[in-house]
Amino acid sequence: MDKGENYLFGRLFILIANSFLKVEHQEHQWSSGDTISIITFRLFPDEQLLPLRENIVSNMTILAANPELEPFVLGCFREYVGRIRREGKEMAEADLPFLEKHFIKTLNTKNISNCLIMQDYCNHLESLGLSFPKAWKEEFFNETLELSNLLLEDRHERRMLDMGYEEYNQYRHKSLVEHFSGVSMNDFVDFIEKCKMLHQVLSGRDRDYSLKTGLEMCLRALFEAAPEIYPELVSKYLEYDDHFEINPHFVVSNLFNILSSSEVLSLLSNRKFRYKKLWLSAYFAQFPEESITKNESVLLVEHISNTPSNELHGWLDYLDKYKHVDCEIYSKVVSVLVLKSNEDKNYARPLEHLFSKQSTIFGKWFDEFLPDKELVFDAYLAGFNLKRYWDYSGDALKILVNENFNFLYRLIDQIYENEKWPDLHTNMPELFFLWERERYLEEIEGYAKYLQCKDEYSYRYRENIFSKLFTKDKVESEDISLKKDTFFRVSITKNADDIKFICFIFNAAQYLSEKSRRELLGIFINSNTKFKDFQTLDCELTTRSWSGSLVPILEREKNFLESLLPFFTSIKFLEHRSYVEKQIEDKLKSIEYEKKRDYLESR
Repeated sequence: MDKGENYLFGRLFILIANSFLKVEHQEHQWSSGDTISIITFRLFPDEQLLPLRENIVSNMTILAANPELEPFVLGCFREYVGRIRREGKEMAEADLPFLEKHFIKTLNTKNISNCLIMQDYCNHLESLGLSFPKAWKEEFFNETLELSNLLLEDRHERRMLDMGYEEYNQYRHKSLVEHFSGVSMNDFVDFIEKCKMLHQVLSGRDRDYSLKTGLEMCLRALFEAAPEIYPELVSKYLEYDDHFEINPHFVVSNLFNILSSSEVLSLLSNRKFRYKKLWLSAYFAQFPEESITKNESVLLVEHISNTPSNELHGWLDYLDKYKHVDCEIYSKVVSVLVLKSNEDKNYARPLEHLFSKQSTIFGKWFDEFLPDKELVFDAYLAGFNLKRYWDYSGDALKILVNENFNFLYRLIDQIYENEKWPDLHTNMPELFFLWERERYLEEIEGYAKYLQCKDEYSYRYRENIFSKLFTKDKVESEDISLKKDTFFRVSITKNADDIKFICFIFNAAQYLSEKSRRELLGIFINSNTKFKDFQTLDCELTTRSWSGSLVPILEREKNFLESLLPFFTSIKFLEHRSYVEKQIEDKLKSIEYEKKRDYLESR
């Protein structure tokens, strides 16, 4: 070991060491028959392995002396500590003397990051029933670490208290109110400075979620513990918000319970911090309805027009409070968001909730946006363009299509802008409501032809988005099944000479039963006797995935082809019959081949 003088070598060693210190390993191997074998094996402490693990620990300790490599060594140790309970008592017990001898004695008891790792290590050792120097818990403990216990959710404590999530949060809230009882401004500054130190040493979920959530709970508790100085505490916190970026809505709501609206606005406006406009969005969202005037309505629209998309309020239901002073507030705000979404599509994020059943104006959009009904359709497309696919059930789309069926085609255009080749797995609203419409035969056929026109080669694809109308994710009614069958029969008879469209339709028919597919082929053959068109049509019952032997699948496909032969008794179908018989012959050869392969693989 070169004492970490070679940086690249040190990084490589740490990377390999992190893998070698794991107890459980997996190996993936391809085996015959297109299967994957997953081999899992665990290491156990023995006389060959332990010297190697001690050597890894001792050399990692040497590398930790290099300030450039220390964070990576600590990260490796943190990962090791995080998995020792899962990996078992035996190896943890075997590693303990090595870590004590080489690594732990070099850790800085005043370093918060070191203390956090060691406290986790001690807790895991205790849970495994292993003994360790009790002095470790005291040596690696300080006031900042005590604060982390206050702020971070302790799932082990929750299990010990046998509490549910909500009950445990209420318990934590009461504890925090007691903790902050009698707090002064100096106490709060000391508290927030320690939070800042924790933020610098924590990483991952602990920093991005747990610390932020804990700080939000503290600010809620401070409202109860020190309401008389709460505005001053919030003002001081805003100096640190660039570090924590908490959700401001509950804080602003509490401020309105203490201060006038002008005082709240002054408090937020007089501080310089990164996400000031996010807090001002919360100001407008939490504004008391009884205090709203025409001026607030004007300022709100102006604020939305000049605020980055990531600092806007997520839902628009709060606009209901402004309707008594401006009946057009929804259309004004939505118009701004739709327009700005042309430059930054994330401006459409607040629009998504409008088309959720939880929205207060769900299904009332055309009344709210009068006289500009087109704005409703634009808002839906702007939200859809975010690719978050919120109208899974198609409930909102159903209402929009009832208003204007051609809107469905605009949505399809949007889908093709987002994806070059949409297919069965494309995320889009369900269109099953089309089967409920009075003119479903003409409209669904029109929908199919529009899709076909979007891609001239779509008739070749088995899983185009039109097929989504015919999949069965749940039990469907006899009425819907009958309508699907009727659609195929009518559409095939009507368009029998348009072979590309017939191929397109038959791709969707693959989700029907063998009997139904056979009947549809009969309808096509009676309406179109051209052999070239029949040859173009994929009439085989092809299975693309299976488990085990392929022989039963091929047998089923052969039987289906044989069931078509009675259609070709007339002399005008000689070519058709010869073509199908050739396919049957190929299936028989494939069956024999698969039988031989199955036999060889079973030996």
